Order: sequence, then structure tokens, then C-alpha cells
Amino acid sequence: MNSTFLFVATCLTIALSWQSTILGGEVAAKKAGNYHKLVESCPGLTWYLPLQSLDDVLTREGRAQGDQPQIVPGPDEGTALHFSGTTTLTFGPTPDLDTEEAIIELWFRPEFTAPAQFNPCLIAKRESGDHRQTRWSIHVHGDYSGIDLWNGREVASYQPATGPLKPGQWYHLVVVSTKAGTTVYLNGVPCLPPRQSWQINRSERNRPLNIGSSQPAGAEFFVGVICHVAVYSRALTEQEIAAHMDAMGFQAVRLAEQAKYEERRRAEAEEQARLEEAREKRRRELMEDPSLFARGVPTVYEKEHLSAIDLPVGGIGVGAIHMDGAARRHAWQIFGQVAYRFVPHSFFAVRVSGDNRTVERILQTIPEEGLPPMAEVRLVARYPVARYEFVDPEMPAQVALEAFNPFIPTNLRDSAIPCAVYRMTVTNPTKHRLSVTVLASQLNATGYRGDGTIESVRHPNFGGNVNRVVRKEGSTWLTMGQSKSANSGDGLVLFMKGDRVHGVPAWTDLAQLRESIAETAGQLDAKEVSAGPSPAGETLKGALWRSFDLEPGQTQTVTCVLTWFFSDLPAGTGKWSCRGRRYEAWWHGAEEVAAELDARLPELEAATRLYADSLYETNLPYWFVDRMASQVAILRSPTVFWCRDGYFGGWEGCNLDAGCCPGNCNHVWHYAQAHARLFPELGRLMREQEFRFQKEDGAIPHRQPDEFPAFDGQCGAVLNSYREHLLSRDSEWLAKNWASIKRAMDYIIRRWDSDEDGVPSGPQWNTLDGELGGASSWLGSLYLAALAAAEKMAQLQGENDVAARYHRIRLSGQVKQDTMLFNGKYYIQIPDPEPHEDYGQGCAIDQVLGQWWAHQLDLGWVYPSEHVRTALASLFRYNFRGLMKGLPQKPRKFVADEDAGMQMFTWPPGTEPPEKVIRYASEVMTGFEYAAAAAMIQAGLVREGFTVVRAIALRYDGRKRVGLTPGNFTSWGYSGNPFGDDECGKFYARAMSSWSLLLACQGFIYDGPAQTIGFCPTWKPDDHVSFFTAAEGWGVFYQKREPGRQVDTIELRLGQLPLAKFITLPDNALPKHGECQKGGESIPVQVETDQGRVVCRLAQPIVLHAGEKVSFILTY
Repeated sequence: MNSTFLFVATCLTIALSWQSTILGGEVAAKKAGNYHKLVESCPGLTWYLPLQSLDDVLTREGRAQGDQPQIVPGPDEGTALHFSGTTTLTFGPTPDLDTEEAIIELWFRPEFTAPAQFNPCLIAKRESGDHRQTRWSIHVHGDYSGIDLWNGREVASYQPATGPLKPGQWYHLVVVSTKAGTTVYLNGVPCLPPRQSWQINRSERNRPLNIGSSQPAGAEFFVGVICHVAVYSRALTEQEIAAHMDAMGFQAVRLAEQAKYEERRRAEAEEQARLEEAREKRRRELMEDPSLFARGVPTVYEKEHLSAIDLPVGGIGVGAIHMDGAARRHAWQIFGQVAYRFVPHSFFAVRVSGDNRTVERILQTIPEEGLPPMAEVRLVARYPVARYEFVDPEMPAQVALEAFNPFIPTNLRDSAIPCAVYRMTVTNPTKHRLSVTVLASQLNATGYRGDGTIESVRHPNFGGNVNRVVRKEGSTWLTMGQSKSANSGDGLVLFMKGDRVHGVPAWTDLAQLRESIAETAGQLDAKEVSAGPSPAGETLKGALWRSFDLEPGQTQTVTCVLTWFFSDLPAGTGKWSCRGRRYEAWWHGAEEVAAELDARLPELEAATRLYADSLYETNLPYWFVDRMASQVAILRSPTVFWCRDGYFGGWEGCNLDAGCCPGNCNHVWHYAQAHARLFPELGRLMREQEFRFQKEDGAIPHRQPDEFPAFDGQCGAVLNSYREHLLSRDSEWLAKNWASIKRAMDYIIRRWDSDEDGVPSGPQWNTLDGELGGASSWLGSLYLAALAAAEKMAQLQGENDVAARYHRIRLSGQVKQDTMLFNGKYYIQIPDPEPHEDYGQGCAIDQVLGQWWAHQLDLGWVYPSEHVRTALASLFRYNFRGLMKGLPQKPRKFVADEDAGMQMFTWPPGTEPPEKVIRYASEVMTGFEYAAAAAMIQAGLVREGFTVVRAIALRYDGRKRVGLTPGNFTSWGYSGNPFGDDECGKFYARAMSSWSLLLACQGFIYDGPAQTIGFCPTWKPDDHVSFFTAAEGWGVFYQKREPGRQVDTIELRLGQLPLAKFITLPDNALPKHGECQKGGESIPVQVETDQGRVVCRLAQPIVLHAGEKVSFILTY
């Protein structure tokens, strides 16, 4: 007979015998001995401790540490032990409790004062010291809100379905943790589980058992009463749990709790139905909003839409100076640290006189230095250029402040200059002359390393600081250094352009500064004047200014540039670290950087503005282009650093005081597209670094320098490599790196597809920080795309046998995966028999991730196109939520209740999540949303894709959202900044997947070595305009359709574009004739068709240069 049946029957028989003694709903007999018998008779009992006296502890060879527990009345007629908050009962290693399934049962009465400073521990198998040495640990949350479980790696919080716990009340607790998942019962009722799965830490064995605190030495002490502790090796059923409660005389309590539980479930079902109706209504509103497709107007951030602004200015990998919505430089990250630090006495100000009055304002809306602020400001940002326009009824002039630094696609070095450019523009709208002074003040922060706070001019690392004001031809410099680091070139330079610029190397207060300005009126300073060295622990603050008159209607602009140079700054962590920044290889100090900027600023600024103008020339909606452009700000944040030796480091994002998740994590960074599309050199550099740490067997650490491989990261390395080849001017890079790429592909096959049927199997570590088991379209489609890319590269390298192998596996996989995983609505996962972190019948946001990649690389359809479209339509239907209110977001809440978003996984009606569900399932994260939206656009679901992106744009509209998950590895508790999205930290790298939206809208095709470019727009194919980048240049593409005619024009704005072949998509007809025109001349062209696309082959390749354009005219 089945042993489980015998076990259940035995316990139920005993329970029924107890229930037979019930009279009037009260248990007549409440004797402890009878409860003992019930527990002890249950098969699977491993350990039972009544805890009615210390004798029970001694019997188990345990000992009490701290204050002696007191004997008090228990929940029955027996006794129990009271823990005063300094007591630990510890029992040594207890290896007999290290069972594969942990079921812990106990009674407790909490009496601690809330909120506690920690979460009091009831019972734990845990070592002292290192908190990771934990098998399991059970706590009451410090505010009585629920039960917390810890396994040395993560906390899971279980909320009582009937409301928070109450001090002074008895509770019956059962934790059932099996390989299928974990359930917590409180007073016989299941608690509300966290969305992420939680397991005991089976790798931790022989850890001490502790009661009343979490560690043998004492920590997280419990105050209250505990008794009847039992540990089982197999799960208790709900009937058995109920029988135990009833045997203790708590049947009435259990039934009351059960009634509350059922009532809550009924009320929640009604509320969810109401919310679901509201979500659907909001989703329809977003889809039908006229602004979804309208070109609109440039985005303006003002009023509450400035509250979350955090815009980094600085070169790539050199640190940044952040500007907030007040136009204040509120965070300086140029000293090698990630933590936000403020540099005082560093500001811009303006004084305007005219019509018998003078008005002074600091150029921000927060007062500082005793200067009154501007009344209001509005921000217009076409990243990388930000323009703050001030409004103040007392100010007679119109004043604006622009901030940017050189950012020039395909020119990585000039986009990595350690500098910030500030331009103050003043206009006279009055009818009388205005006298204007524009001032820039800067603290000499040389010596500071971001450690602690600068108090006015004081910090322990200051001392010996020296400032000089030096007049140059066409500009005046304020150089700031430190005598002890003079040879290193460390320091800052602030220079102001113009012939009549004045300055002081040091000032103490506003009165003195005003006096200095008055004294220089109408005269020039000496060629050089200096101040310092400063006393130990102190530094200097200097200032530059320029005065001029404005006639009515006139405008003048004052340009300030700040450069910095700090040698030997640390970056990274542990083995993944370096010292020094890349700028040290190009310059020898801040003055050399300033000299280059002083000489080249017109050129660098023109190219930067040309990029912004070209990007925004598109007829895509302004808000849509903002989403693509703004995420490039991540390259300016401390998420990335560029080492002196050339290594380019990428965290995943930024924590409050350090980078978040190290090692150029390839399962995150393979989503990012902006960095490699804008700077192909950077993409190739990151691949070469990846191969530097590749193992002999082909495995690539998912975190450099040495970690195990992740399935998706390994596939991403292959796909990225093909992208890097396509974005090269020739095949030299591929030839050099092909051996590494092939080893990476072969490792995937050998490790996860040993039978070469094209369907991965076994545990597959992935970007959701766990192992997915079995077959899934998420990772399976990524595998197929990698095979397709590897096949192409093998062909290019002349290894046709290798290409044939990849081709065979890919074709098998395409058929088998589609047959196995497409359920008629969407693609699913078929888990392994051994549960991993699975999603089973769930609808996954990344279910066709490989198709997203394949379209970007022109690799065709991974699965049947109609199935992909159906799956993406289902994804939008099931996962996109018009409102997040009432929906779980666990473990991290990234989206405010009133906002919309696409959840990672949902289980449509008729399906259920597996017991051991994949983590982060209910979260909403933009990097995944952008990829899914781009896949929708690629597949022709343009409205759906735009709706997903519109929801993100509204979430990051500059308004600060609070009440989100606080702390590190989150959004820090708030969100809304348009310039760098949140995930595991701020400025998260995955959000650079947003650039794929542009590629999807334009249907971009590019192969640099083959001199091929093409466009098959999904966005307004009849009248399309969009920005594009190539290996050595960039420009704007135009497509215009008229009856019987299509004209495609490529206009190159910068660099060069070798061109031998152009590909386009005709308008439902094959062309009768094609021609090519460049500069008014016709170029011979051969027109072919290939799988519905038109291919125009030039008789002789041409090279487009900046300012040139070429047109292809097709007639039907």
C-alpha cells in the first residue's frame, strides 16, 4: 500500500479521534501530552522539542546562551519557554535535520516592540559570523507584517492572508519547503507568497540549530514565547496542519482565520475584476491616443516634470557631472567614485542692469551662495544637448543655459574627453540697453576622491591647492591644481571663451566677488595671477566672468568649458579592476585637455549638434526618439569606465555608493545595442575583451574575469560578434577573432545540445539569475539566431563544413522548437523533470528574443513568421498592463501603481505558474520591454510596439515616482528620470536595447565588409525619414512612395560610406526599372529581387562622403 496514504490515514485517524471529543466548538481536553502523541505519531518526524522546560534542551544536548529562558504557560495546559531578547538555544550541527525537504512547525507568541531594528529570528540552521552560511532561517518581520525566510542568499517575505501579526497572540507556524517550492502556513491558513521562488540552501550542511536567535553567538534575538518545535522530512498536508491546530484547542481560531481568508479572497477577486477593467480601459486609451503616432513637438520638462531629472554630462568612461531639474550640478562623479557627491561653490550666475535696477540670479531654481534663484526653469533636451530656459518676472533679460560635451558617433576618442561644456545665452527683449555680467565659479577639488562630504572649502585631502587665472588668446583660464600633484597633471581647468574675460583665482564671499567684478569694469586683468597654496585641509574657489552690453533685441552667448584630469583613479572591484582612466593615455593633465578643447571646440560642437539634428530630423514622434537618444546617457554614467590600459568596463548599473553587479556581464550587455551601433570600435573592443577571458573549451565567463558561462550570454557573444563584423569596414576583425567565436558556438552545442537536434536542454543559467530547465523559446530562439550568425561567419571564413553543421542543427531546431513550444497562442517552456526556475505554460516577455536579434542582423525568421506575430500579439494581450495597481511586483517594484508596463511573465487563464517559479516574474524592466516592443515592430505590430514604448516614456517623464523598492540593486526607491532607466540600479546597461527600436522602425540592413546597406521600413514606408549609423559614418535615410514610383535617398552627414549594394522593400509590386543618382549623375545599377526584396547592385562601388547623397529610384 502507498506509504503516503498510510501516513495521511494515520494522522487523520488521530485527528478524527480528537475531533470526536469536541463539545460546543471547544476542545474539552487540552493536555500537552495528547498533542505530543499526535506529533510523534506522524511519519516523517525527524526532530521534536516540546520546549516546556530546559530539560527538553538538555535532553537534546543543547545549551542556553545569554539570559536563562523563563517557564511560562503554553498554548495548551502545559508550559513553554519565554525568550527575553538575549537568549539563544543552540544544538550544534544536527546533521539529521539536513534533509532535502525541510518542514518546520512551531508555536510562538511574539512580544517584541515594533518596529524592531532587525527581524527577530524564531529558529535557524545557521552559523555565527558569515550570514551566507545558512541552510534556513525563519523570522518574524520587525513590523509584524509577516514571516521572512533567509537562505544565505536571499530573503523571501510571506504576508499573512488575514493581516499583520499582533503582539501577545499565539500563532501556529508551519513552513513547508520542498524542491517544488515553499509554502508558509500561519494558524492553518497559507500566507501570500513572494513572487520569486525560495528554497532552503541545500549546499549548507551541518550548521547549528538555533532557537530564539539566528546565530549561536546571538543575533536578531526574539522576544516572546516558543514551544513545540518539530522538524519533518516530508510535507505536512493542509488537513494534517489543521488537525494539529485543533488538537491544541485552536480549532475556533483556525476556523475564524479560514473565514477571514476566504472573505479576503472574495473581496480581492472583486477588486481585481474592477482593476482589470480599469487596466483594459487604460490600455485602449494608450493604443488609441493620437499622440502615439503624431510627430508632436520637442519634449519640454517643466514644473513637476523636473522633479526626477538627473542628466549626466561628461565623456564616455570618464565620469560625469549630473544636472538636476533645478539646473544645478548636484552630483559630481569625476573623482573615481559612484556615490553622488556635491562640489560646493561651483555655479553659474548672471547680473543684469538696466532701467535703473539691477537683478542678480544664480542660474538654477535653488538658492545657493546667498544668491537668489531663478523663479522657474524649463528643460528642452535633445540628448546629448540639454537646454535650460529660465523664467523670472524680475529678470529683464531672457537667459538660457546649455550643457553638453562632445558626442560624435563613430569617433570614440573625441566622445571620451573629460569635459563639460556650458553655454549661457542672454537676450535683451526690452526697449533699452542692458548691461550683463555672466559669472562661473568653481571650487578647486583637486585631491578629493569622492570620499565623504566637502564642507565649504574643507576636506582632509585638501591642502596645497593652487589656482591661477591665465589669459590666453581668445579665452581666459582658471587652472586648479595641487602642489603635491603638480607633476601628475591632476586638476581642473575652467575656461571662458572671449577676449574680455576677467577672473580671480580665489574669492571668499559675494561682497568680495562683487568688488572684484566692479574693479575690472572696462579694463583687462594682468596676463596671469595666482593664489595659494592653501592651508592643510582647505582649498580655494575661483571665478571667471564676462561683462557686455546688450542693445534691444540683441543676444550674446558666453561659453565655459570645464576639463578634469585625475590620475590613477580606481575602477571596478576585486580581480575585475584597474587603476587610471583612458584619458591618461592621450593627455598629460587637465591643461592639455583644455588646450585641445580650446582649439577644437567649434569643430567638436558642430559634429555633436549635427548628430542631434540628424537624429531628430526623423519623422518618428519626438517622444519616441527621446526614448532612444536618452538611454545613451548610460555611457556617460559610472555604469561604464575606460581604464588607462584600454580595458572598457561595464557594470550592470549603479547602486547608491558603488557599481551594481560587475564584470561586463554578458547576459545583460548582449541586450544593449546603442554603444556598438554608435561606436563600432567600442563593440569590437568589448568582444576582444570577452575572448581574452575565454576558457580553452570555449566557455566565456558571464562575468569577467572568471565566472561560469551563462547560456544567453554565451549566445550573445556569438551574435554580438556577427554584429561587430557587420559594423566593420572589412573582414579583418572577423578573421582575427573567428577561432574564438567558433569555440564559443561549439561550446554551446556541446554543453546544451549534445544530440544536435537544435533544442537546448538541461539547466541553463540566464539573465534572471537562475537556471531554466528543459526547452524554451526564450533561450531556444536565441540559440537558433546564434547558429544562424555562426553559419554566416563560417561561410565567410571558407569553413563550409562547419557552416553546414550549424545549418543542419538550426533547421532541425527551427522545426522541433516550433512544434514543441508553440501552443497556438504563444511559445511556452517544457521544463525538465527535475524542477529548475521555470515558467512552464507562462507567457514570457523574451519568448522570441532570438527573433529580435535575428532581424537586427538580417538573419531571417527563426520561427514561422505567422507564429511569431501571433505570439507577440498574445504577449501584448496578456503581459502589457494599462495600470499596475493591484498587481504584484516582486521582489522589486519598479513601476508606480498608476503607470502602465509589460510584466516579465504572466500565466493566462487556464494556466498556472510552476511551484518553483522563475524569479523576477512579475517585475517590469525597460530593457526587456524595449526588446519586446522592437520585436513587435519588426513583425508588423507597430501600434502594439509603440504602445509599450509610450508607456515607458510616460513612466520616465521627469516626474518623480516614490514608494518603489528602496536600496541597492533597485531603483533606489524612486524613478522617473528620462536619462538612464532603472533596473538593478540606476543607469542600467540593458536599457540601451532601446536603440533597436530605431533599427526595427527603419528595417535596417547593413554589412560593412560587403559594402551593403538597406532599409525596409515598418514605420511610414510611404514617407519615411530616419537616422542611421554605419562602420565609418552616419547620416539620414529618406524613402518616398508615389503611385508607380519609390525614391530611396541616403544622405551622409559625417564620415564615409562605401556602397556597392542597396536593399529595399517594394510596395507590393516588383519594379520594372531602377536607377541610381549621385550628384546629378546616373550610376549604372542592376536591379534584382530576392525573397520579395529589391537588390540594387552598382556596376562599380562608390564612396559617399560627408555632405553627399545618393538616390535609388524604382518605377513599377
